[in-house]
Amino acid sequence: MNHDGFGQIIEREVLRAIVPRIATIEIPVSDLRKAIAWYTETFGMKVLGEPDEDWEAAMLYLDGGERLGVPNLYLVENQDEQRLAFTNTYTDVTHSVIDFYSANVEEMLIGLRSRIVMMNGVSGFFDPDGNSLAVCSAVHYGQVK
Repeated sequence: MNHDGFGQIIEREVLRAIVPRIATIEIPVSDLRKAIAWYTETFGMKVLGEPDEDWEAAMLYLDGGERLGVPNLYLVENQDEQRLAFTNTYTDVTHSVIDFYSANVEEMLIGLRSRIVMMNGVSGFFDPDGNSLAVCSAVHYGQVK
């Protein structure tokens, strides 16, 4: 593809049409029903469809998440011990893979602590399976409050 100014604009528009947003974030869980209860109670998420005893996965969405660019969470039951987190080898800090937005981070953190959620640093925490999550008030380019 041509990389002069015009070619770069065309390339950027083609890529934007192919991948305009993140649709789903998949999260490994050991007990699907327990995870559904935790995510719905903690974040007010809703389950897409009605789970039955045969479900091994569930799609959750944020109430108000119909805005463009808000991904769903896909909880996948499995026995793999690997969880969502990574440690920065320079700082030895465990980082989250998913940061939830809250206009009032302190209030959200107080609510998490009151539910005896295991915390990870200043604004990080773990779900019951040890997936590292966080809460922030950052509104990034292209996002709406």
